[in-house]
Amino acid sequence: MPFLSNKKIEVLKQDIHSQIASNEKKTLSLIQGMQRATQSYRESQKQWGKQINAEDCLNVYRKETLVFKGINKKSRNLFRKWCEADSPIDGETIPDNILDKVKEFDKKSKIVSKFITDYKNMCIFKDSFIELATIENIEPNGVGLEKPIGKGLENIYNIDPRSMERYTVKNEEAKKINNIQTPIEDVEYYIQKQGRGKPRLLIHPSRIIHNTEFTLADGDFGVTCPIEVAYRVATSKYNADWALGEILWRFGKPFPVVNIDKGSSKEIEEVFSALGKLSPKSGFVGDERYHFGILTPSGVVQPAEFMESFYIGLAAALEMPLMMLIGVQKGQLTGSEQDRADYYEDLMCIRENLYTPALNRIYSQLLGSWDYQIYWNPDYVDEKSESEIRKNNAETLKILYFDMGIIDDVTARQMARELDINVPEEEKLPVEEEPLEEEPEIQPELPFAKTRNVEIRKPTKEELAIAEKQRELGRRILEEQDKL
Repeated sequence: MPFLSNKKIEVLKQDIHSQIASNEKKTLSLIQGMQRATQSYRESQKQWGKQINAEDCLNVYRKETLVFKGINKKSRNLFRKWCEADSPIDGETIPDNILDKVKEFDKKSKIVSKFITDYKNMCIFKDSFIELATIENIEPNGVGLEKPIGKGLENIYNIDPRSMERYTVKNEEAKKINNIQTPIEDVEYYIQKQGRGKPRLLIHPSRIIHNTEFTLADGDFGVTCPIEVAYRVATSKYNADWALGEILWRFGKPFPVVNIDKGSSKEIEEVFSALGKLSPKSGFVGDERYHFGILTPSGVVQPAEFMESFYIGLAAALEMPLMMLIGVQKGQLTGSEQDRADYYEDLMCIRENLYTPALNRIYSQLLGSWDYQIYWNPDYVDEKSESEIRKNNAETLKILYFDMGIIDDVTARQMARELDINVPEEEKLPVEEEPLEEEPEIQPELPFAKTRNVEIRKPTKEELAIAEKQRELGRRILEEQDKL
């Protein structure tokens, strides 16, 4: 063993202690990192049980394209065909004056647009609220909203669900909201926030239409919404979109590579500097030590499988067929007819369960009484039924116009448009022309010629009966057509 001086021994000891301390530090750092990762995972699991706040849900709707498209599309599909009102008693119809008032109010209040917004609010914020406004609470210094609604109806308004408390109060608890001294009814009042520093308002339940589709047990307020259900999927897709853009930005284009056999540091620096100045007109010159090449990325990233998983999750949360959410791409099938039929059946259930009662309340408030029934127009038929309907429509038009001649060209063209039968606008409907009878040659009548007697034959009873049956058939076809 070689001899070591005391000084060298001390130096060696310091080096050993330093290495040991360094290893301990690295080990400690690794353990701390694992602990942080475990803690982060536990925190994420805790977040799983937490409700997503309204602002986060709104941001997902604003920023995630398919969530935005899915909610908007479903909301529009709900009210695209709108509804009709009629008497539930056979043989009776709704009077024209009442029907005119309903149509005038629908147009003035833009009720279709407000119902679309109402369902959007429900999908984003779990609950939606529509205020029934009479002249008394539109005018300045009108009656308090804590009182029952008066007679008549001026308009309806969508209320921002974020301004409404997610609970109701009654009796003494209600009076404490904004120090109401007058007696109030024994009902559950809604509470609306007015902003920082302003008192909250009580709103009588007769003034509010509160809709929610996602409740549990006996709760009156929604417990979740499509965006909250799809929040993790939407967040994952947002992160994947960001990562995909980052990868394409870094590696989505060819890049040059230069190898130099036994190259010096100076040569490497010069080549590196030159590569940073490449342009479409650049060239490369070097001796046999320089090897220039272009690496073309292939298969940098394949996001299709991940994206498909995101799409399925979003479609499930929005309760709509996948193909309706992402659209049918070229070369793909249109999807299952059964899926589409189920989707439109679900839409009809939403209309009947949520918006038929809402319309009954609105029209009752508008007219004072409402004893009529709401019928939602169907917005989907399968391909087989649609083809049969078109065939029957075409046969009806043929009988009325071509065979029986009951209607003229203008009426036939109008019926064709209503029946969705394409007819060229510039051309007349083809009419089978009967062959012209040859007119008999007229001989000049001589003064002494005898005048011929022309006998007019009356139609027989059988011919009259056939004509009457044809007219009756035509009337029935027109009546059936009016009902469609």
